[in-house]
Amino acid sequence: MQFRQHGSFSQRVRTASCALPFLIAASSAAHAQVQASGAPPEVKGWRLETVTDALPQAWGMAWLPDGRMLVTGKEGTLHW
Repeated sequence: MQFRQHGSFSQRVRTASCALPFLIAASSAAHAQVQASGAPPEVKGWRLETVTDALPQAWGMAWLPDGRMLVTGKEGTLHW
């Protein structure tokens, strides 16, 4: 197998150095602290219903066409 080198070393260094400020800016924005602006608004039309306490770390859920629910655990387990 033969590997082709794309561009010279100096071109790759220039490309990486141009991308670095954008990566640093994106990283800074992602880690910025969010400040609360007050109490959350009153929620209407929703209700909380506990379906089971047997799942250690429920991670996601999807509804089946017949109304049943699939629940995935954080470890990758599937519950129905």
